[in-house]
Amino acid sequence: MRIFKRALALLLTALMFVSIMPTAFATVFTSSFRDFPTGWSREAMTAAVNNGLIIGREDNTVGPTDYLTRAESATIINRAFGSTVEADISGFSDVSESDWYYREFAKAVNMKTFVGNGNGLLSPTE
Repeated sequence: MRIFKRALALLLTALMFVSIMPTAFATVFTSSFRDFPTGWSREAMTAAVNNGLIIGREDNTVGPTDYLTRAESATIINRAFGSTVEADISGFSDVSESDWYYREFAKAVNMKTFVGNGNGLLSPTE
């Protein structure tokens, strides 16, 4: 019984430590973005970053005041659902395999969260 109580105490301590880690590291991680919001959206953006939905751009920005493009939306939805299976999207003329969002759209088309406009376009930058 004593070993069980000790093991339970250690487990609970470990769980408490793990549960506070995102809060402890949130400031460090989010501060690496040059344009991280400081106003009303900071809490939601911090949660999105901590949950891996938003990882930022190559220039260390998150664009909090920019319009969200279809490519960015597809990426966030894929991450939220853990999508990994890709469809063949070679029939869409406005996405190229060299585009950063090509594989993200392939996943989104597979999940049917994005289907295109019926004219062979996914409109990734709109």
